[in-house]
Amino acid sequence: MTGALVWSQAAGATNGEIRQALTVTAVDLGPAGRDNAYGFGLVQAKAALDYLGGGGGDPTDNPPTATISNPSDGATFASGVSISFAGSASDDEDGDLTADLVWTSDLDGEIGTGGSVSAVLSDGSHSITASVTDSAGNADSASVTITVGGGDTGGGDGITLSVSTYKSRGVQQADLSWSGATSTSVDVYRDGERVTTTANDGADTDSTGQKGGGSAAYQVCEAGTSTCSNTVNVCW
Repeated sequence: MTGALVWSQAAGATNGEIRQALTVTAVDLGPAGRDNAYGFGLVQAKAALDYLGGGGGDPTDNPPTATISNPSDGATFASGVSISFAGSASDDEDGDLTADLVWTSDLDGEIGTGGSVSAVLSDGSHSITASVTDSAGNADSASVTITVGGGDTGGGDGITLSVSTYKSRGVQQADLSWSGATSTSVDVYRDGERVTTTANDGADTDSTGQKGGGSAAYQVCEAGTSTCSNTVNVCW
């Protein structure tokens, strides 16, 4: 149907030209290039028309920009953990498009929309993509690769940790949630250094005192021991 729509607006184009336009302007949703799950990606009719020179669009309309702030590329998570995803999107003409971000996993498909979503993903290596399309049909996407249930998660001691990040008045904050610790109190580690010892009530907030972007690796351990959770890599 999309091909017919493009052909109706660019009737002088050949079948091969229309196919090429749809292919090269599609938003890649999985691994780079064509894959069995998504083909060439999400079709963009307006972008295909512009590619063919028949869209009649404004050539000065800039494409949007999509970014992923959490999780960091290469992060590893334990099986069954709810993973927090955060990102933003903006466009010179349309302004803030963060609410229009579409999050997908090449293994599990669409996992949510908006600037902040959480999901429990299947075990394996996931290519996570946040994509956005502006009102002119221009698109952009950002991707990170994460691993669930594999690699060095450090979660063999039965403590499971998840972390969500945000900023308060520009200062980096991290909300930690954990389960499985049996001690009265736990040690919270950031980048291998203990930042606090707190009650084992399953939640704590770490304020780094830093502003701007950055990244960190968190871990929770039973106080004074080496019984620790998985390591969670985050960024702001």
